[in-house]
Amino acid sequence: MRKLIATLLVCFSSIIFYSQVEIGNALFDNFEYHGAIKYYSLADSLDQQAKEKLAYSYLFVKDYRSAKEQFHKLSKENPENVEFAYYYALCVKNCGDLEEAGDLFKSIATADSNNQLIQLQLQSLDSLFLWDTLETEAVVKSLGSVNSTLAEYSPKFYNQGILICTELKYDSIKKRKTIDFYSAYEGAKSKEEKEKLKEEIIESLDYGLNITPRTILVYIPVKEDKLSLQKEITIEQGAIGKPIIVAQSKNFNLGSFAVHPETDQLYYTRTPVINRWQPNYEKHSLLYTATIDRSKHKLRKNKLLNIKRISRNYGLGEPSISSDGNTLYFVSDHPKGFGGTDLYKVQKNKKGKWGKPENLGETINTSLDELNPFIYDDNKLYFSSNGRNGIGGHDVFVSKIIDDTLQQPINLKSPINSEADEFGICIHPINESYGMITSNRNNGAGDDDIYIVHFTNLPPYVKGFVLAEDGSKQDKAVVRLLDSQNKEITQLKTAANGIYRFDLDNNERYELKASIVGYAAEKTIETNEDWAGNERQDLNLVPAITIQGYVSDEDGQTVPSAKMELFNNDDSLLITIKTDTNGYYQFIAEKNKNHLIIGSKGNKTGNLSILTNDNYATDSISNMIIFNPNAFVEGIVYSKDSLPVIGAIVRLFDSSNVEIARTHSDENGFYHFDMSSNKNYRIIATTEGMIDDESIFTGKDWEGNEKRDLYLYSHPTAQGKTIANNAVFISDAKIELYSNEGTRLLTIFSNDTGYYQIALLADSLNRLNGSSGSLKGEISLVADSNYNTLSQNDILLTNDKELVTYVSGKVLDESGNPVDSAEVKIYNGDGELIGTTISDSLGNYNYELKKNQNYQLIASTEGYEGLENIYTGEKWNPDSPTDIILLPSGFFSEGEVVDSTNDKPVEGVTVTLFNNETEKKVITTTDLKGIFKIKLSPNTNYTLKLSMDGYYPKTIELPMGDKIPEKIILDKETLDIEPSPFVVKPIYFEYDKYLITSASKKELDLLAQKLINEKDTAIEISSYADCRGTSQYNIILSKNRSLSIKKYLIAKGVATNQIKTKSLGATNFVNNCYQADLCSEQEHSLNRRSEFQFISINK
Repeated sequence: MRKLIATLLVCFSSIIFYSQVEIGNALFDNFEYHGAIKYYSLADSLDQQAKEKLAYSYLFVKDYRSAKEQFHKLSKENPENVEFAYYYALCVKNCGDLEEAGDLFKSIATADSNNQLIQLQLQSLDSLFLWDTLETEAVVKSLGSVNSTLAEYSPKFYNQGILICTELKYDSIKKRKTIDFYSAYEGAKSKEEKEKLKEEIIESLDYGLNITPRTILVYIPVKEDKLSLQKEITIEQGAIGKPIIVAQSKNFNLGSFAVHPETDQLYYTRTPVINRWQPNYEKHSLLYTATIDRSKHKLRKNKLLNIKRISRNYGLGEPSISSDGNTLYFVSDHPKGFGGTDLYKVQKNKKGKWGKPENLGETINTSLDELNPFIYDDNKLYFSSNGRNGIGGHDVFVSKIIDDTLQQPINLKSPINSEADEFGICIHPINESYGMITSNRNNGAGDDDIYIVHFTNLPPYVKGFVLAEDGSKQDKAVVRLLDSQNKEITQLKTAANGIYRFDLDNNERYELKASIVGYAAEKTIETNEDWAGNERQDLNLVPAITIQGYVSDEDGQTVPSAKMELFNNDDSLLITIKTDTNGYYQFIAEKNKNHLIIGSKGNKTGNLSILTNDNYATDSISNMIIFNPNAFVEGIVYSKDSLPVIGAIVRLFDSSNVEIARTHSDENGFYHFDMSSNKNYRIIATTEGMIDDESIFTGKDWEGNEKRDLYLYSHPTAQGKTIANNAVFISDAKIELYSNEGTRLLTIFSNDTGYYQIALLADSLNRLNGSSGSLKGEISLVADSNYNTLSQNDILLTNDKELVTYVSGKVLDESGNPVDSAEVKIYNGDGELIGTTISDSLGNYNYELKKNQNYQLIASTEGYEGLENIYTGEKWNPDSPTDIILLPSGFFSEGEVVDSTNDKPVEGVTVTLFNNETEKKVITTTDLKGIFKIKLSPNTNYTLKLSMDGYYPKTIELPMGDKIPEKIILDKETLDIEPSPFVVKPIYFEYDKYLITSASKKELDLLAQKLINEKDTAIEISSYADCRGTSQYNIILSKNRSLSIKKYLIAKGVATNQIKTKSLGATNFVNNCYQADLCSEQEHSLNRRSEFQFISINK
């Protein structure tokens, strides 16, 4: 702290001393105030400068009574000197005579009314009169052997001990400048006298002979069981271990720091070591970061911490880090602050970079200095300030953080603060009654000393770690405090450090429950006379059954603080909790029990029934929708013959087409649902191959129209069970119905036996995606005339590992010889590179893939390249080798895709290049500049397809001659794409047919309307077949498909000259189903299609 008081002004190696006064002056100028006092006191008389330095020496060593005497004399001898009067008044205050100090400061204020320091002292005196009987209930004790005549400061709890900064009195580094106190001393006539004087002076030095002591970082083991923290603090023998140096440097001092205990990441202040006097020295302290190597007690990976908009022209340091490591608090003298040094914070972005710093504002910062921030539990900020009402120089304050807002700081008062300077406080991470502080108060060992602080009368609380099964600290665990009736009082979610904490009341019984998905911990505590509030209460997670999910309202908005009640089979209430800020809830459940969950908030309610048998997946998500039951709908489900249907499944859907309720029609065909007013709903009733689908709105006219009978009609349905690999059913699995274009149509849930039934999209490919926790599965069904609507279609749900397969084979040259060291790149169906492997000495390669995916494999050596397209669907056999034959490489050609309306490049366009001769394809995408690169071979015909959401698709023929151009050259076409007001979807056909389905007619009607409105626009129809059948037959089949569409469009009013057709047969497959035995019927159906492209009428 002395570095805040004075600056080294003299180069001591050139000083010659002639008297005790001059020795005293030299000692003063080197901060050796105790030694200076000694030699000033030995002098027969003092000149004016020596008198002043003696007074300041007493002030700096906090001997306020002696300082008061000296400043009293100085102020009498120099009545015009406001500074002497100020320090005399300050010493009177610090000696406890508050009334006299007040009179003195008021007298000074009369002569210097604008002096900010004087006004602050007067305000502080007002506070001290108020605080006279309001001390903090705490005791403070020096940390004993840790302290020395030099400075020890900035303690931090770490690894069963503390880290501190300390100064070196004796420096082993060579060529360090030292002070010559005795050369040419006139009073020492002989060599013996000089040596005696040398020993005498050196012995009295607090800081040694070095011009500036180096500051290092040390680790000190602390046995906390040997610290007796009662009304008196006792440090037993062996409590404090031997210091271990963690970091030191001959080039810089390591100052105040912060350490993240989970990552061992150290943030520290670095200031240069000064070896000689430099009057114009302007280097500032900087923040650095490093990692502590616990085993070797060293720092690794030192690097400068870069914070935006903080240049090296300003000082910054004294960091403190949040529990998640993403918020850093620090001090800076940036000129745009409020005063001398201010407190700031900066947050780390998603890329791990520190962003723009934020000044903590006038709630915290003053026109003077704020120092040493310490963030505790992310909800309290401790810091030191000399710009607020206080007891001494720098006092320690605390500001609570509520809803991310800093509250008005509170002075920690005596005995934590004193007439001296206090700073660098830290609180034990678990035992909040125990902390440490730095102070230069009187009667210390030396300059800045470290003290133990014990808060003696804290309100009861419970605190500890949530620990994973392996003993590591668990983040994102939900921890709840419940009363003796198992009703939630409050909850939290643990951060990276795994710590939880709750305030308690005396003489109460509480339940603690912690959980993550599939793990839980429970503990009962009582705050009776035996309760030791500072004891660590860890919650050790063990495998458990958990029920979790999200609560939302009928608008799809999650509901925070919803009451959630869990009942057992006997309808007994087990526990009451609340959802978190995201609407999330989680219960610890029992095995093989039927659990009823009732959720509510205000007038809205909802319920779930969960059976936790062997089929229950503990990582499943069970969502609940709550709503106002002030509207209802009911009616009878009838068959085609107008007879009541027993056991029909009737589902209620919200406006997002997500199932929110389900029932079965009773013996009279009756069903009933409660609903909210002024909402859109959908009701779908199903039996096998029969449905009815009704949409309703419960608006102002709903009352009186609650009866809604349902009449089933023939329509394709899918039904079956959601099952695991062992054929065991999975209940409450989510099933989402998607169209072939990827649009979600419905979301339902399987029942408690895993059974589901859902209405399909007729004459179309339907995808059913099932999921339960980490288990997922998918089936595809084509609901055409060949579909058996009574069939059972189970959905197998597996985890990611069960969805893995592989590809293997050889890389061969044109002669069939194996090629070693060939690079094999694997791309997904979107053309993104996902992996690379190298063929071995026998040409073998293999790579792990996901099932039900399209991939392209490109093998290459210098000058040669090979391509294979594969699909890992139902019929994929990983044991069947996929060999890749290398042929002479093509040549790169480049294209630029632009928007036709503004000629601006379009990023992210999918570019598919088909080789019309090999029937293989390569997929890539355009970059930021709309550029794509493809390899082309001479004398080969290609088809290039451009597609992107929001644009009309485009297909271009690319016949290549003898030479490949560097840029794609087109005669009649361009690489521009036109924005589309609607999605232009392909239409699909049943196997070996060309009749237009009812679903396809909806798409064709959209196209017809555009063509009728835009007479100068034509459409080009490209029709395809799957790979089954002969080439000639498939050409004829695709031609018939194009003609069917043409006739339909003409019938709708489209002119004949606006329609062009292409019959392409079994080519340009959308997946990699280019062999009949590679894919299932559903997978082949994607290739039986017609695609559309709008062109100019004159093309």
